[in-house]
Order: sequence, then C-alpha cells, then structure tokens
Amino acid sequence: MNLKLAPSSMKEKGAADRYLKYTQCINPGYFHRPLGLHGINHTKRVLFFVELLTALGNLAESERDILSLAAVYHDIGRTNDGVDPGHGYASFMKSNEMDLIKTDIPEDYNTVKYLIETHCINDREAFGLVKNYALQEPDRAERLLKFFKDADGLDRVRINDLNPGMLRLPISKELVQMAWELLLIPDVNALFSAT
Repeated sequence: MNLKLAPSSMKEKGAADRYLKYTQCINPGYFHRPLGLHGINHTKRVLFFVELLTALGNLAESERDILSLAAVYHDIGRTNDGVDPGHGYASFMKSNEMDLIKTDIPEDYNTVKYLIETHCINDREAFGLVKNYALQEPDRAERLLKFFKDADGLDRVRINDLNPGMLRLPISKELVQMAWELLLIPDVNALFSAT
C-alpha cells in the first residue's frame, strides 16, 4: 500500500475517524519538547500507523482503543530525546497522575500500562515482564505490543534508524516505504482533509 491510497482505505475501515478522534487527545503541554523528536508529529505518525495496522489486521474496537491510547501517551514522560529505556515507565506514571487513560475495564487499563511501560525496552525483556501486569489475557497483551512496537518503530525513519528486519509483523514490513513518505508530510492530519 502506498501513502496516497492509505487515507481512503483507512476511511473505509473507520480508521481515519479514529485517528482524528485520538489526535484530539494530543496536548502540546504534555511533552518536554512538543516540536522535538519525540513530540507531537512523532505521536501523530505513531497513531497513524496504529490505526492503519489495526485496520489492516482487523483488530477488535477494544484492542484498537488500547493501542490508540498507548500511541497518544507513550512518550509524554520523556525528558530528553536520547536513548532512554525508562521513559515508558515515566510516561505511564505521568498519564496516570493526569488521569489520561480513560477506560473502565481493568484488563484494558493494565494492557495500556504494559504497552506504554515496555514499548521502549527490548522484546525479550518486554515479553518477560507481561506476567507482572495482572493480565487475564497475557497473550493478547503481547500480540498488541507487537503492533505497538511496529507502529512506533516505523517512525524510526525520522532518525534514519529503521531496520525492517526488526519489525515483528509481516504487514509492517510492507509499510516501510510509506513511513519514509509520511515523514515528508508536515501534518498527518492533512491527509484526511483531502479525502
């Protein structure tokens, strides 16, 4: 799929409306540098890939909501733009303190927590930690983490550090060229105003 076709395909699957809905949750005041490397534009691109991947993967609405919440808040605890394996924990703590994770289902809340806290550590460690999150469906959480890590990973093109071999899902590997194209769009939201 190329970037020109993605917005209409996403519209057909309801992913465009979901993307636009969740961008309303992105607040510049949450970021240490809203216009920086891990700021608003990165968050929008990760959210875009979350919505696209989950639409292509036919995930359930509840799973799509979990991943969208994780995308919006995954980097708000960052205090720098360097390698920082602790920023997932800090991001979840900040989102929790600000009461940003809106779900009444404990399993979904704990899954969002798991995704945010472990998105920035290696897979082996992240999958090993799933047992610490009081999840009734740890396999589901691990599957969602693959989607989330790939959505975040696809935007590594912005630092010229995307290794397609590190992507976990076959569909993600097909979106590498799109990641480069998306990087050239000043505001991802504009893709949806034209469709």
